[in-house]
Amino acid sequence: MTHPTPTAATKAPPLPRLGEGMGVGGTTPETHDLPALERTLWQSETRHDRALMEATFAPDVQEFGRSGRRYTRDDLLPTGETDTIDATLHALTITEISPEIALVTCISELRRPTGTEWANRSSLWDRASGRWQLRFHQGTPCEAPT
Repeated sequence: MTHPTPTAATKAPPLPRLGEGMGVGGTTPETHDLPALERTLWQSETRHDRALMEATFAPDVQEFGRSGRRYTRDDLLPTGETDTIDATLHALTITEISPEIALVTCISELRRPTGTEWANRSSLWDRASGRWQLRFHQGTPCEAPT
């Protein structure tokens, strides 16, 4: 089977450069709270708040981590750790799938003592319970945007 050569019309658009396009794209009145909720997962003071994370994670939440490991709700809930999270989310966008489901995508820059880890991230948020809850998250390693 042969595949057509990509043309300008079929090539994926380039990622925004760091410092460009860092705002939030695609928010509507219904999805307005999602950027802040997504960021709670990446800030030490909120990520380690068990009550907040219990409210944030849907009962059946799953994550496929950047490492390839699969996580359940019990794995994701804080257990008293207080390590500092030094992360920035870039190119965060929201796509409303239905009135109760939204997809948040971004590029994470996680700074660790051993180096910086970059990943394409996607989160599926559901508000069937009456409030937005994280239903699914996936991280896939990627190169730093140029």
